[in-house]
Amino acid sequence: MNEILKAFQEKHKHYYPYVAFLAYTGCRPEEAIALTWEDIDLTQGIISINKRFTHGNLANGTKTNDGREIRINNKLKELLSQQQCQNKSKLVFPSVTGIYINQKKFNTRVFKPVIKQLKEAGKISKDLPTYNLRNSFISLVLRETDIDIATTAKMTGTSEKMILQHYWGADDSVVIPEI
Repeated sequence: MNEILKAFQEKHKHYYPYVAFLAYTGCRPEEAIALTWEDIDLTQGIISINKRFTHGNLANGTKTNDGREIRINNKLKELLSQQQCQNKSKLVFPSVTGIYINQKKFNTRVFKPVIKQLKEAGKISKDLPTYNLRNSFISLVLRETDIDIATTAKMTGTSEKMILQHYWGADDSVVIPEI
């Protein structure tokens, strides 16, 4: 994840805040794309996730139809504060032209080429779609913090079952323990 963020910071500064937000929240890309500044209260440190931009349309509700609030840490607050200063759009993460990001085009034209370069440079091991930032976030939260699976599910707008089936990736670096 750090290599991906570093590459975006160096090569795609416009999209770095969007990619960093996905990596730091586990938010679905469609939910992040739909965010407006009205959804964010930096004073209270709360983001309301209540809509999504998918297939060229803005839709009320999330994929699971449950809105949620994300309580943000200082790193996210700083990222969003900087984005607010630099961005004059009502959208938190607009495309280069100031409209909603087309996730399919972003993945094909921006994200995949970055991933390809990182893979060729030996900095990552496999091709990954943008959505894998969500998987990585969930796995890191569960593996590296004391946050339980139920709270992680609520925070990311999914179920415990979905986390166990699809998101919580195996740690390939684990060595068989001495028993």
